[in-house]
Amino acid sequence: MRINKRISTDVAVIGGGTAGVFAALGAKNAGAEVILIEKNNILGGTMTQGRVCCPGLFHAWGKQIIDGYGFEAVKRALRYEGREMPVFPYKSEFHWQQQIALNEFYFACVLDEMCEEAGVDVKLDAYFTDATERESGVKIYVAEKDGITEINAKKTIDASGNAYLAKKLGYKVNRSANPQPSSLRMDIGGYDFSTVDKDEVLEKSRAALACGEIENCSSAEMILNCLAAYTASYLHTDVAYPDRTEGGTKLQAKARKNALSFLRLIRTIKGCENVYVRNFATECGVRETVRIASEYDVTVEDYVSGKIFDDAICYAFYPVDLHMAKDIKNTKNNLNNIFLQDGVIPSVPYRSVVPIGARNVLCAGRIIGSDQLANSGLRVEATCMAVGQAAGVAAAISAEEGLSVQDVPYEKLSEILRKQGAIVPEK
Repeated sequence: MRINKRISTDVAVIGGGTAGVFAALGAKNAGAEVILIEKNNILGGTMTQGRVCCPGLFHAWGKQIIDGYGFEAVKRALRYEGREMPVFPYKSEFHWQQQIALNEFYFACVLDEMCEEAGVDVKLDAYFTDATERESGVKIYVAEKDGITEINAKKTIDASGNAYLAKKLGYKVNRSANPQPSSLRMDIGGYDFSTVDKDEVLEKSRAALACGEIENCSSAEMILNCLAAYTASYLHTDVAYPDRTEGGTKLQAKARKNALSFLRLIRTIKGCENVYVRNFATECGVRETVRIASEYDVTVEDYVSGKIFDDAICYAFYPVDLHMAKDIKNTKNNLNNIFLQDGVIPSVPYRSVVPIGARNVLCAGRIIGSDQLANSGLRVEATCMAVGQAAGVAAAISAEEGLSVQDVPYEKLSEILRKQGAIVPEK
């Protein structure tokens, strides 16, 4: 391999999405030198490229449970839009009513701004290609526009969403037998839903699903909901191994094909003949790929009981939320798609971001150690932001003190997180 340049850093973060940006900010503001590596030409991941720019949930049962750099980014984006922070009730009818809808352009600008202010070395259009681990750190190879860069990092954080680094280094990952499907964000216009015959939509949708015109991991009711919301975002696309190039390529093309079939169907509905696409995401929103086998994998029982771990780094709050293809039902206590009981607020342990046996590697985002049901609640954006920030601080401490990531003192981690404005759970 021809190396174009060699550089060193305290912490390298793979992935500049919802977890990675805040991991980088957490590490940098804890005193580490940080390089942030992102394959796209924009930070934000699913929030910007996937246009799922509605982070939540930062509040639960009438109080704020997640703060820190992620919430600061949300507040800045709202200010740029000239909007006020919503006031959240003690309990809403639906969980998504407590999400905060943002303009993805402003949010992307805020991420650029915060990384620049902190002094994070951001590399866009940079592809992680390989890595080797030694006692003293991890050697990472990144394909940049001007060639291959070798980065020698004391500590690394895998925030790729697909555990690319963890898998490359040989750490074990878990994959569900029936992973959740993905969805492509696409906004539509050219009709007035209040005048549309809902029965006609349902009848024609069922026929299209029955003959395979539209992928059958959606439903007639979901298609009606898409039309009501002027979007195709609720359509599901089911492809195996979206974390691999072959599967990812198939997913992106199949999702667009499915959306096009949806449009053709809708144009046969009276009053919808002039439906058009207002905008669409350039990247399909992926809910689930793999999860690391961590020092402690969070279980659904931990999650729904609101267990506060001795090494808790943040709270989490979201339903057990499986968007399962073909209506797959989970038989384990029938816990799919339920809201948490009144007053219950789960937590995330530090051990869940540490791959089993790791010395120099941490993970953040949807790949943290957890079973599928717990992960369906842990994977959402506010939690990924908080977990990312905590992983960044832990990596900085580990690098500064020459410790294994397993030996990071929880008291110091908690202290720095609180100084950075994060909310750390207490028993």
